[in-house]
Amino acid sequence: MSKQNKVKECVLFFNMMVHEGLIPDPDRLFVQLSFIANHSQLSMIPSAIDRISDGDILNPAMFGLLITALLKESARLISIPKCKEHEARRLLYLMLEKGWLPDATPHNLLIGSDVRERSQAMLFDNSASLDSVSNILAEGLGNA
Repeated sequence: MSKQNKVKECVLFFNMMVHEGLIPDPDRLFVQLSFIANHSQLSMIPSAIDRISDGDILNPAMFGLLITALLKESARLISIPKCKEHEARRLLYLMLEKGWLPDATPHNLLIGSDVRERSQAMLFDNSASLDSVSNILAEGLGNA
């Protein structure tokens, strides 16, 4: 289905598979998640993401893919973007609980990568609060 670019059918089939407990091997799972993410359809598989993220199925690359794609989807959509951002943060917590650190892309998307904007904001607000994701990463590394 993905080779024929049948996005809706692929999403429906993936949901049915995961609901029935039929999880593909890690390589195929990564390909399927990439296809769904590239078509901005992760919002169509929230329960499947919950099921696969709670077990030992996902690896750091898959977590990174999901976090990045969810945050990109939330930036594109006006309707309920905070839910996807919340899901991305939940996946980050799960990733850190497993002792894995995100690569640069999800980390930058979660905390914001434009340092100039932050430094300008700090000029106007000296009471800038600490970034929650930076705190999470520090805790994960044992620096807090």
